[in-house]
Amino acid sequence: MTWKPDPSFYPSPRMASKAAPETVAYVAAFDPNRKTPDAIAVVDVDPKSASYSRIISTTPMPNAGDELHHFGWNACSSCLCPNAPHPHVERRYLVVPGLRSSRIHILDTKPDPRNPKIVKVIEPDEVADKAGYTRPHTVHCGPEGIYVAALGNREGKGPGGIFLMDHESFDVLGQWEMDRGSQYLAYDAWWHLGHDTLVTSEWGTPDTIENGLIPEVLLGAKYGRRLHFWDLQKRKHLQTIDFGDKYQLVFELRPAHDPTKAYGFVNCVVSLENLSSSIWTWYRDGDKWAVQKVIEATGYSRPHTVHCGPDGIYVSALGNPTGDGPGGVFLMDPETFDVLGRWEVERGPQRLAYDAWWHLGYDTMVTSEWGTPDTFENGLVPEILLGST
Repeated sequence: MTWKPDPSFYPSPRMASKAAPETVAYVAAFDPNRKTPDAIAVVDVDPKSASYSRIISTTPMPNAGDELHHFGWNACSSCLCPNAPHPHVERRYLVVPGLRSSRIHILDTKPDPRNPKIVKVIEPDEVADKAGYTRPHTVHCGPEGIYVAALGNREGKGPGGIFLMDHESFDVLGQWEMDRGSQYLAYDAWWHLGHDTLVTSEWGTPDTIENGLIPEVLLGAKYGRRLHFWDLQKRKHLQTIDFGDKYQLVFELRPAHDPTKAYGFVNCVVSLENLSSSIWTWYRDGDKWAVQKVIEATGYSRPHTVHCGPDGIYVSALGNPTGDGPGGVFLMDPETFDVLGRWEVERGPQRLAYDAWWHLGYDTMVTSEWGTPDTFENGLVPEILLGST
């Protein structure tokens, strides 16, 4: 505890933007095979440093198989919230959960920010016993403590939700929700402190995601597709917004930086209708919350051939955003020219693209092939040409 408020706490985003930039960044590194311990890597981000942009140290976890994911600080500017002030808490500890193990690691950065040390490990049984949750996913320092969004209950099913931890002792304080209403799935959580509102999003329960997405669950629109709005002080569910059964995996929440503003953004991973991804904004509409789609990404690049067609403007694209395939067809509105999304619902073995046309009388589309952009933009690659691939 400090006698004065932590100097990294700022009453406004404008003041925070004038602060000196960070000189190190902390990055999770994990072994997908779960054979060696995951680690927190420290990256030098000081442009004046001789080791700029390089990993300068790593702090390995004591066990293998944690699957480090999101992590966060024990305290931040939200400690200045007038409803639950904690101005003398110090921002010095990283709270690092293992998504698969449900183990939570506390790393102290103060003695040497370039070499953080593990000072406490909270085992999964403690979290399950005190909060009823497992698979901790998102960590936010908040007005009442450390908020941790968890994907499932102790059996790895639903509901998922939020539990609280103490800013300084890191004791698990218990389940956050007093009245969860219709909320069952969990993923991210954030808030509008000036509007006393918490927002949560959805993924799926651990038994439906830990071994990969289950096609029947995805195509049945049973993964997350909703936003939930809560009374932050009363911990009470107020409103659900369902994006509709064609949208799946409503994930990362990004509220406005200005705490007086009542809007934010969230991504939706996939549309079952056209396989596009999208960005939505949530906002205050009278006495309720509302959402609107603002960006839709087809997942294609290098548009090549354009045809006006029965569903709109058909555009053949040669590759994906990284230029290595697959290519395909996306649609545009013939009047507004908005990108409507990817045309293919099921592409089968098709990976390369070039031209597209149709036999309307036979309800048939025909496409041809060239190559992915990385195989021809600097000239044809002889090995690929002679290899007939």
